[in-house]
Amino acid sequence: MKLRLILCAAVIAASAGLCSCGSDDSSKSKVSVSDSETESVSQPVDLKSAAEKLQSKNEELNKTVMYSDSAFEMNCMNLFDCEYSDLSEGFIIYNSGGGKADEISVISRRDGDTSKNENLLKARSERRYKDFDGYVPEELPKIKNAKIFSVGNYSVLIIAENASELENIVKDLLK
Repeated sequence: MKLRLILCAAVIAASAGLCSCGSDDSSKSKVSVSDSETESVSQPVDLKSAAEKLQSKNEELNKTVMYSDSAFEMNCMNLFDCEYSDLSEGFIIYNSGGGKADEISVISRRDGDTSKNENLLKARSERRYKDFDGYVPEELPKIKNAKIFSVGNYSVLIIAENASELENIVKDLLK
């Protein structure tokens, strides 16, 4: 065990020496990391900032509820047909007026099963369709054209007139 600690300390010290010592000679070789290597290192996503940015891209999206909010916990089963404890983070942005179907839901499961989340979001979209059928039928095309996809551990549902534009923004924010 002591030998392992000594070896680890030596490797760390050597790495620090390689990274911080020496002149700023641009003729020395530099280590570069390929795109595929950087993609495997996931950066934490600031979901609150992502939600704010998305909300600013569609005027119909006027209310945000984050995973950490008690309203999200209380309504998780109604919204996504799963237990709050099954999820690890997420948010829902929606139109609080009731007459518009616009919504962006982003959820992440504790077990990382995005296919299960996509099925939950598909069921949510189908419930939204039933909710608006006969109530506000002009909203049905938005729901029919809903975008459901995953980025990393996040699964996403987008119901909006500008769903394709929002999809590109979401993918950029969550990668």
